[in-house]
Amino acid sequence: MKLTTGLKTNHLAHTDWIDQFNKQQQNYLRKCVEQGIDISPFAKPEYSQQKMKFLCEAMHEHYDSSNLFRFAHLDLGLLKALRRMCMAGVDNLKYYSSEYTYDKLEEIKLGLIRKVDVSVYDDPTFPTVCMRFLRELLENGYDAKPYANPRLSSAQLKELSHGVYNGFDMSKYAIEEYKPAQLREISKGLKDGLDVSRYDDHRFTSDQMKYIRKGLEDRLDVSLYANYNIDVEHMRHMYNLLSAIKLAKRSTKACGYEFEYQFKKVDGDK
Repeated sequence: MKLTTGLKTNHLAHTDWIDQFNKQQQNYLRKCVEQGIDISPFAKPEYSQQKMKFLCEAMHEHYDSSNLFRFAHLDLGLLKALRRMCMAGVDNLKYYSSEYTYDKLEEIKLGLIRKVDVSVYDDPTFPTVCMRFLRELLENGYDAKPYANPRLSSAQLKELSHGVYNGFDMSKYAIEEYKPAQLREISKGLKDGLDVSRYDDHRFTSDQMKYIRKGLEDRLDVSLYANYNIDVEHMRHMYNLLSAIKLAKRSTKACGYEFEYQFKKVDGDK
């Protein structure tokens, strides 16, 4: 049976054509025909009842839905995102691709509506969380390009955002080598006005960074242990020792004495 407009319910009931659809599809098509709707654009057995309903609704909305029908083979979730973009006045053929997802297109749509430079993150290889991070940076007036790294995890982006929104340039740390805990130590140091260059090498572990940061906070001579080749236990001992020496100097000075000490570098055991 060739599908034409003006079909009646009894026409469907007396043809073999309807048998190619499942029960849900058949019921929906009969309902449409009863309402005088032309079902020819979407009555295809490969379309689920939900997709048929979606396309039927798109036919009757006030925007050009021709591309939605042209690419109706795409996932329904993606089509819904494309429909929202059409309704917002955005209809670009590049987005009619299975490389995009509903959430990614939502981030692009929001960026276009809010008039930010979506080219910074308009790349389907970018995870949604990365797109959102970059869009929000752009909306808040930041230069997002240095942070456009699709390999960064959501946890890394979260730590970077803490630094950025506290007014610090975190762009040099927007690489996957920095773990979230390391970024957290760097952000803490920047927030406290410390010279983070003493420990912002990604070869330091986050625990090593912590003891160097704490040493800087306490105004200790961190040069004695700020070396990523020194294990964290030795760093902890050095931090505790230098803290104890500082306290001893303060106590002896209060008693009218001068506390002197000297570190001497020695060779390993012979």
